[in-house]
Formats: sequence, C-alpha cells, structure tokens
Amino acid sequence: MVIFAKTKGHVLPDLLRLSNGIPSHDTFNIVLQTLDCEVLRGYLFAYGKEIVDVLAEKRICFDGKKRRGVSPQSRGNHGLYIVNAWVAENKICVGQEK
Repeated sequence: MVIFAKTKGHVLPDLLRLSNGIPSHDTFNIVLQTLDCEVLRGYLFAYGKEIVDVLAEKRICFDGKKRRGVSPQSRGNHGLYIVNAWVAENKICVGQEK
C-alpha cells in the first residue's frame, strides 16, 4: 500500500487529505490488524455486488501465467499457475485463481 501511494500519490489529494503525508508500512500494519475481518468481509461483499452489476455487460479478459517452477515440458512440473479475470475497459481485476 505504501508503494502504491508513493507511485500513484499524484491522485491521492483528490481522494483524501493526508496532512502528515503517506502513512508508513507500520501504520498500515497496525490499522489493518485492528479491523474486524467479518465486518470487512460484509462490506466487501456488498460493494462487490455493486461492482458486478456495473461490470455485468462488459467484456472480461482472462490471462494465465505460470509463476516459479520448471519448464512446462518437464515431467512432474509443479509450478504455480495463476489465472486473472480482467475488465480492460474499467482497468480492474475482478478475479484471480491459483
């Protein structure tokens, strides 16, 4: 989150006021540890339904990648495969599976 804030910081003043600058990694860690996971899950689920409604008529692109491991031609290949569902028009990842 800190890296994102530093690289995309030019848009943050339009979204929120940070009078002391971008919070540190430790500050994010403390705040995230105090969140109630069930409450957060409920909010994300409700917000996710709104996003799905907006994206319902959009084209979804799928992209697969193999992370770490050996070449696909090797026997017993145990690399990590990840598939992403991406809505290019809105520039948002709507799903990811390992």
